[in-house]
Amino acid sequence: GDGGAFFGRVVSRSRDLLDSVRREFRMMRPEQFRKVRGMQHGDDFDLNALVDAQADRRRRRMPSERLYMARLREERDVATLFLLDMSASTDEPLAPRPGADASGPARRVIDVTKETLVIMASVLDDIGDAYAVYGFSGHGRANVEFYRTKSFSERLGADQAGFLAVGLI
Repeated sequence: GDGGAFFGRVVSRSRDLLDSVRREFRMMRPEQFRKVRGMQHGDDFDLNALVDAQADRRRRRMPSERLYMARLREERDVATLFLLDMSASTDEPLAPRPGADASGPARRVIDVTKETLVIMASVLDDIGDAYAVYGFSGHGRANVEFYRTKSFSERLGADQAGFLAVGLI
């Protein structure tokens, strides 16, 4: 690997995009606590259950004993797996965007894939979501190679960040 140099360069030049993606992902996070109604024991009375119990008493029915609500801690339970095509076909240049400066070297499919992966890995690592990065390459369906860059249980370290630049060629 390159010790994370590519990863750092992409993060540095993509600050605005990273902030925007991070903001979007944080808006999808659940509230810290959710209310669970209809509990036999809890933190607060469930006013709807109290009204229903009073109505049951007036109708001479046995009221429910589930008159409380509790606030349970809600955790985000998301996992993302990135499976990247690392075959030679991804070394092809992309067509230049209309109106873009075409004087520099043409960007390749794998370059865009790696940059996108850096942005997603950085954001998911920041917000604490589990993610894994795997790749594949091969010649036909009978000769496929499979690579593990980062498993769900690993944190993003210099080894994984470095491999994203050099290993995915």
